[in-house]
Amino acid sequence: MRTVNRLVVPTAGRVTLDGVDVASMDPAILRRGIGYAIQAVGLFPHMTVAQNVAVVPELLDWGKADVAARVDELLALVDLDPARYRARYPRDLSGGEAQRVGVARAIAARPHALLMDEPFGAVDAIVRASLQDELLKIARALDTTVLFVTHDVDEALRLADRIVVMRDGSIVREGTPVEILEDPRDDYVRALFGDDESRAFRLQRARRAAS
Repeated sequence: MRTVNRLVVPTAGRVTLDGVDVASMDPAILRRGIGYAIQAVGLFPHMTVAQNVAVVPELLDWGKADVAARVDELLALVDLDPARYRARYPRDLSGGEAQRVGVARAIAARPHALLMDEPFGAVDAIVRASLQDELLKIARALDTTVLFVTHDVDEALRLADRIVVMRDGSIVREGTPVEILEDPRDDYVRALFGDDESRAFRLQRARRAAS
């Protein structure tokens, strides 16, 4: 992920965004066009919910009316009533609410790409499922490419169009959920996705989701 936003410069190969090599782009402009959501959320504690969501649009010099409308639109999109949450501070939010605000902030400026590093790892299973549903809805509505890091196999299968399995910094398998479950090709991938019975059950669900 750090190579995508140029926090780490690759020693070989290229990273492209919308067909453009990120190494040729101004880092500030590049990063303002990418959304970020992380496990630690990273909301600014001294800012209200509305101010947190508005950070990037304001950096891009959106008008005040446009920023306010966008904040309300996004809070509603992540199922947080703007009238109730706009003026709250991060300390007033539950873990799930904070994650929702983090997602709203990440997509506020309509980014071409959204980087998500285990964003739902710190919330309970019920909230996690709800946030996954919201992410799927948002990604489809905005047609945004999402690069999502997770150690949860079922989360990957539920969210991904394509999965990249990495081990020790190298790619060991890449493909759709159905392709990987049907043909793991690698002992590590086979073990990661479960024994024959659990893999068959996951394959059945993946086929239904893909149909």
